Amino acid sequence: MQAAGFIGTCICVFLTSASGLVRQQPLVPDVSSSFLQQPVSLSDRTNGVITRSTGTDLQGQDWSERARQAKVQNLLSAEQAALLSQEQAIEQIAAQQASLAQQQAELKRREAKVEAEIAKKLAGASFSQTATSSSSRSGVRARVRQVSDWLQKNWKEQLIGAAVWLVLTMFCGWAYGAYFTYEYPQLRKEPMVTRQGFSFGLCDGYSCDPDTRVCCFSHFCLPVRWADTASSPKVGFVTFWTGLFIYTLAAALNGLSYGITGLICLTLAVRNRQQIRERYGMPNGSFGTVVADIAVWLCCIPCAAMQEAMEVEFVDAQGGLVPRTMQKVMQQTMGRSDTDRFLPNERAQRQNTCC
Repeated sequence: MQAAGFIGTCICVFLTSASGLVRQQPLVPDVSSSFLQQPVSLSDRTNGVITRSTGTDLQGQDWSERARQAKVQNLLSAEQAALLSQEQAIEQIAAQQASLAQQQAELKRREAKVEAEIAKKLAGASFSQTATSSSSRSGVRARVRQVSDWLQKNWKEQLIGAAVWLVLTMFCGWAYGAYFTYEYPQLRKEPMVTRQGFSFGLCDGYSCDPDTRVCCFSHFCLPVRWADTASSPKVGFVTFWTGLFIYTLAAALNGLSYGITGLICLTLAVRNRQQIRERYGMPNGSFGTVVADIAVWLCCIPCAAMQEAMEVEFVDAQGGLVPRTMQKVMQQTMGRSDTDRFLPNERAQRQNTCC
């Protein structure tokens, strides 16, 4: 019971205290209102913080957007710069290629000019000089190619020229036999007759002793003079008209045949000279005499023709000088005149012409 009374006393005291606190509430500051206002201020503060944070976020997004745009702009600028540098490099390469093309064209032009100058020089040089030069192979090829091209363009003119020259030479042969085979005068200077070689020298014909016929025909109508010597009864190498025709035709076709017919002329001339050596008892048939005769006909054709003509005309095969004319010698030794060899047919042999 005492306990219950104590508890009741405590409750009464507590209630009394509580009622006293209720009575004194107006004297105490309005804690509730401030307490009620505090959440509002916190909300406002929260809203301000949110507002400020939202503004900060927007500013951050703006800066990030600007940074991204600046980065994109930088990338675009870098790409444009790279493209510009590539275009410049391509232009430089194109300019270098154009320069190289011009240099190559200039080099080709110079090379063509040099080749033209070389071909011009080769055209002025003889075939033998070109063949014996240090660049003989290239020189011969260039010369042959040049001659071939020239002949392909001018073969008709060459053929016509050869035909005309053949006709004129044959006419000169007829005129020679008809008007220039008269007696030779007495030699003003008689040579020393020998059987070790030719009695006359290579240049003795230039003295025009006894007259100018041998010298003139050897220079200006060589086929006629050569055919006269080769057809002489002292030599008997070939008849006059046959020798004249073959020698003239071979010489006329020398250009068209690339020099082959020229070798035929040389062969005929050397063979006739060897025949003279044999008939006159000179050294013949050996390698040395053949080389000497080839050298004479290659180096000075008129000199060789004059030497042979004077040997046959003025030296007897028995080793003496012909005193007056060839006809007298032939009448004494052969029993007939040799002027018929200049006539084109057998009936003309009856005509009385001096040799």
